[in-house]
Amino acid sequence: MKTFPITLLGLDKVRILFKEFQNEKKYWTKEKRIAAELGDRSENAEYISAKENIRRIDKLLFRYDKILKTSSIIPELFLFNKICFGNIVLVKNIETNEFLLVRIVGTNELDIQTLKNKDILNRLNKIFYSDEYEYLKEDKNSDITNYLILSKMLNISSISPLGKSLLILNLDEESEVSVNNIDYDVISWF
Repeated sequence: MKTFPITLLGLDKVRILFKEFQNEKKYWTKEKRIAAELGDRSENAEYISAKENIRRIDKLLFRYDKILKTSSIIPELFLFNKICFGNIVLVKNIETNEFLLVRIVGTNELDIQTLKNKDILNRLNKIFYSDEYEYLKEDKNSDITNYLILSKMLNISSISPLGKSLLILNLDEESEVSVNNIDYDVISWF
C-alpha cells in the first residue's frame, strides 16, 4: 500500500479530528433516532437534518481514517545547512519585501482544520528574540516583528514548487530560490 508523508503534529491533528467527528456522529445518530420516533420521516425537518449531518460526518470519517491508515510519520529534523520536511521557514519575496512563513508538510496536512499551536509561537520567539536578534527586542515596529504578530503560518506541500525548491536548497552555497518567476530569500528556518 502506498504511504504518504506526514508530520507528527499533522497526524495528531487528524487523530483529534477523527475522535471529534466520531463523537459528533454519536450525537446526530441519537438526534435522528429521536426525530424518527416523532412519525412521518419524509416531512420531518429534524430527521432530514440529522441524516444529512450523519452523511457529511461519514465522509469526513472515511477520509480521516484513510489518512491515518496511509500516513507515514517523517521525523522532523533540524540541520544547519538544509531545510527538512516539517521545518518552518521564513522567506522574503525579494521584489516586494514581503515575508512569508511556511511549514513544509505532506499533502494530507494541507487542509486539516487549523488547531492553535503554542509550541510554534514559542519556537518563533526563541529564534527572533534571542541574543543574536537583540535588535528586534528594541525595534517592536520592525517588519519581521509585525509579520510574526499579524501573520498566519501557511502549510505548503513538500511536492509544491516552493516546497520542492526549499527542500533541495543547499544553504551553504545559496539562500535564494526562484519559483514561478518570484525570487525568495531564505531568512531563517527551524
